[in-house]
Amino acid sequence: LPAVRQLANDLGVNPNTVQKAYQELERLGYIYSQVGKGSFINERQNTLELTRKQKFDELCDLLTQMKQIGIEYSEILGCMTQIFEKGASVQ
Repeated sequence: LPAVRQLANDLGVNPNTVQKAYQELERLGYIYSQVGKGSFINERQNTLELTRKQKFDELCDLLTQMKQIGIEYSEILGCMTQIFEKGASVQ
């Protein structure tokens, strides 16, 4: 991948913006970085595995938000039970 400064210059954005994007891509497993060498696409990662991790992270964030707004554990568990045990989708 292009160096952070080079990509920031090419796109006309702050290098911090590119750095944050690279960090997020690395956190998700799409790229890896080597100090002094740069950032590279992670070809070894399985796309399904990455999607599963990303969706699990999104679910954890959503569950945290639900708890913060007062949705009870029993409501969440009921929804999950309906989906996993009964094969139904919840609207």
